[in-house]
Amino acid sequence: MTIYPKNLSGDVNAFVDLMDWRSIADRRLQFASQDPAPRSRAYLPPPLQQLTGPDGSVHPGRFTLRSLLTSHLDFMSIPRRSFFATAAYFTDNEDEKAKLRTFGLSTDVDDLQDYYDYTTRPRRTIFEVMEDFRSLHVPWQYITSLIPFIRGRQFSIASGGQLKHEPSGATLFDLILAVVDSPSVILKDKEGKPKRRYGVCTKYVTTLAPGSSLGVKIDRGFLHVPKRGALTTGTPNSAVTIARDPDLKPPVLMVGTGTGIAPLRSLIHERLALRTNMTCALQSDILFFGCRKEDADYYFKDEWKTLAAEQGLAVFPAFSAEDNLKKTYVQHLVVQQADLVFRTLHDEGGWVFVCGSSGNMPKGVRAALVEVFETRDGWDLEKAEAFVKALEQDQRYKQETW
Repeated sequence: MTIYPKNLSGDVNAFVDLMDWRSIADRRLQFASQDPAPRSRAYLPPPLQQLTGPDGSVHPGRFTLRSLLTSHLDFMSIPRRSFFATAAYFTDNEDEKAKLRTFGLSTDVDDLQDYYDYTTRPRRTIFEVMEDFRSLHVPWQYITSLIPFIRGRQFSIASGGQLKHEPSGATLFDLILAVVDSPSVILKDKEGKPKRRYGVCTKYVTTLAPGSSLGVKIDRGFLHVPKRGALTTGTPNSAVTIARDPDLKPPVLMVGTGTGIAPLRSLIHERLALRTNMTCALQSDILFFGCRKEDADYYFKDEWKTLAAEQGLAVFPAFSAEDNLKKTYVQHLVVQQADLVFRTLHDEGGWVFVCGSSGNMPKGVRAALVEVFETRDGWDLEKAEAFVKALEQDQRYKQETW
């Protein structure tokens, strides 16, 4: 699911004041194309497409500067180099103009490092850059050329099977959002306190009251099993496609960390719904779940205990920051459960799904699987690597990482 966030009113008001746009912030605006040829909807950025007519023209009176800053322009994002190159045209201060051009255009290694240290490393926003370069005077007519449009943020759907529907029949979507709200170790406010670093989307979502509306788009998920007469379960909103196998015999080995558990939970409940006529419907399936602490981010802990007890799901949690316990990652547990992993993938023809951070975890899990096979009697590294590679080629090894 893609969520289109909005900037909070307090941030919008502060930006309007900084730019000295209060007198025109609520004036009705109209976009006028400079292209003599008619433009289709496809030429407009996605946030504006919904506000156009059938001929692709933007309806007059739909925008004000304040509504653009609220719903469409991402002035709380980290600026790219193109922002600085464009901003240099809007200052008469030669020192600041030179600095802006250096950030935006220079290819010198030291200059690129300075750009990184100023923007990406402290996660400095466009708003904060405008506060630093006080000589910048941007005419409001150029605002859409300078500030990027808000991008939708994608989240994996965590509900599948019976969890997709409310008793009323309405469709239900469960999401897991990790809220970004941390103090900066570099940027300070006027009182010398660390500034908070927020995620634009999670900050917006956490302010919504129950019953609020928000703009979303549903996309098909990435976790598709081998195409052996594929059957897409549920509605077009379903995140998982399962092979057309009346017995659903091939087991699944799932590895998820943090919020990466979302699509795996969806998959588990889809399989459970399709196996309603089976006792212990998940007894051949395995879940390795990694998080920091059991009482902090072991998502759906009670649900996994219930599914293990009632449906036979094998659950192995790994805690990387638990007090008084050795740091454990999911790849460690994969190796520890070598016999079970080998039987599931080799003997029973199971599938592998890996979800979570795209850092070291996916590589570590793959290396752990190779180690599992390499240590079997009659196997060596070359044979183990070939087997795991075959899983990937046969689409029995899937990853959804970010």
